[in-house]
Amino acid sequence: MYAPYLLRDLHTTIRYIQKEMDGLDTGKARIARKAYRDLLEDFYEEYHDMMSRGQYEKAKDDADYFLAMIPL
Repeated sequence: MYAPYLLRDLHTTIRYIQKEMDGLDTGKARIARKAYRDLLEDFYEEYHDMMSRGQYEKAKDDADYFLAMIPL
C-alpha cells in the first residue's frame, strides 16, 4: 500500500500531468497523455487488487476519476 506522502505525491504528479494534457501545445499534451497512461498502468500492475479492471478502464480516459480514487 502507498504511504500517505506517496499518495500525496501521486496526486500532485497527476494534477501536473493533467494540466499538460489539457494545454494548447499538442506535443506536450501527447507526451503528458502517454505519461499519464504509463503511470496508471504501473499503478494498476502493482495494485490490481485495489483497483478493478473496470475502474482501470474508466481511469484511462478520466484523470479526475483516478484522482478521486487515490484517497480511497
